[in-house]
Amino acid sequence: MPPTRRGTRTRRHLIECCAGVFDRNGFTASTLNQMVDATGYTRGAFYFHFDSKDALAEATVADQAARWGELHDRVRVAEPDPLRALLRLLSERILIARSLPQTYSWWMATVRTLLEEAEAAALLARRPQTLDGGPTDLDTLANYLVATWHGSQQQAAAGRVDLAAQMHIGWRLVLAQVCRAPEPLASLLELNDRLGAQLREDPAALLASLPTGLGPSRAGEVASGDVRS
Repeated sequence: MPPTRRGTRTRRHLIECCAGVFDRNGFTASTLNQMVDATGYTRGAFYFHFDSKDALAEATVADQAARWGELHDRVRVAEPDPLRALLRLLSERILIARSLPQTYSWWMATVRTLLEEAEAAALLARRPQTLDGGPTDLDTLANYLVATWHGSQQQAAAGRVDLAAQMHIGWRLVLAQVCRAPEPLASLLELNDRLGAQLREDPAALLASLPTGLGPSRAGEVASGDVRS
């Protein structure tokens, strides 16, 4: 049978609520009992849509993939400069990202492409040096950026670091290394200051600028300051 409008809304609600459980506990530690409790639905209603944790995880990844395309396109229109787009994407992704390993390759490819564009446009004044004194290749630099941001979000989810402060100082360190010229460094640092302040003071406003469809559950988490990876 084709899905009904009500069934589609229910499925969306389940994905949004259970994504919060994945965010807090990670995939391995999350249980179906926790997810059923988080939705407010009966066990029967839950299992009608998802019969396993793996099925729900797959739906969550597919949901992120759909949103990712919208977010990427919107940011690239608003920020033609690849370094500004990179900063925006890595800062704003925490409002829609899920802590599932399948998403890692998407970010690696995107960050690598933006770094290539930045280098082609002579926006990268230099690359950080390796131990032997040579320039870091773009694959290594992209991997470092993605791994660092994933790690920061996991630390924030565990309550060990202030995510807004970690993101802010992390970008200042990276930008100081790869972008030595007064411009675009000054404008990038200004954007970093603005995104960091907004993430800390008004994450709901940052959420509102993202593509629609995040749902009331996720919006409530962000508005309350419960921003996790």
